[in-house]
Amino acid sequence: MSNETSGTTVSTKKSMLVDAPVKQEDNFRLSLDEFCTRLSAEKVSPEMIGGFHHWQLAEKQTTGSDADYKAAFDAFVNQPA
Repeated sequence: MSNETSGTTVSTKKSMLVDAPVKQEDNFRLSLDEFCTRLSAEKVSPEMIGGFHHWQLAEKQTTGSDADYKAAFDAFVNQPA
């Protein structure tokens, strides 16, 4: 969406807004329930997700970033039985 005026191209404000890249924010806060719901769409291990959920509730970790929860889930999965 540009207007041509005497041989030069001028972008309109609307096209600048549409063409702007969308920045994905990796560190937004989300609840433990939301993280586990999203995780269940990726992984097919409801027992592990349920155990992780219980473990995080016991640790009183009910909100955090996606990256923090992923690191905690990986640590939970890799701990000895």
